[in-house]
Amino acid sequence: YSIVAAAMLAVMVVHPTPTIARLTSIAIGFFAAGGIWQVGLTILSRYFPLEKGRVTGYYSFAAALTYFVGPIVSTFILDDTAASLVHVFVLDVAVSVLGIIVMIILAVRCFKYKFI
Repeated sequence: YSIVAAAMLAVMVVHPTPTIARLTSIAIGFFAAGGIWQVGLTILSRYFPLEKGRVTGYYSFAAALTYFVGPIVSTFILDDTAASLVHVFVLDVAVSVLGIIVMIILAVRCFKYKFI
């Protein structure tokens, strides 16, 4: 899911047209918002079965923090040009790629050390 969402963000950055924005936003909405929060929480609960409440709290706090910090960071990037909006999406692509890299590292560690 994350790879498809990151790819659609990259397409949106490379081809910033209204039609591409509509099509890629549908894909991003489906692949990024379609249960990915629940999957992440389930994985964390499997890593820390005795601390499910605490893990849920930390995970929910991190998600809420992104909703607060994202717009604040965006205001420093945005100015009065349309090109500045593309810079926000470039930052989003970078964060998505970083998330995919972390996910791959965790998957390798999971299989190597038999966590799950």
